Amino acid sequence: MEADAVQTVAVYAAPDSITAELVCGALRDAGVPAVIGEQVAGAYGGALATGEGYWGEIRVMPEDVERARSVLEALEAGAAEQDS
Repeated sequence: MEADAVQTVAVYAAPDSITAELVCGALRDAGVPAVIGEQVAGAYGGALATGEGYWGEIRVMPEDVERARSVLEALEAGAAEQDS
């Protein structure tokens, strides 16, 4: 790895590509730059899968972690309200 490579922090483990895109978009809409990283190759099934229910990570810059977690908590609270 290069010495000047940008380091990001995983803040969410997405179960599928649709959820990853939705969560990443919500973070970006809230002003938190986010990327999808470490995707599991679906064509390879279990060989490359990193865990059941895991597709990829949503990653942010270290200075944005707290803000990202606040946005994620609000998303989860909204989802819980819709389920009840």
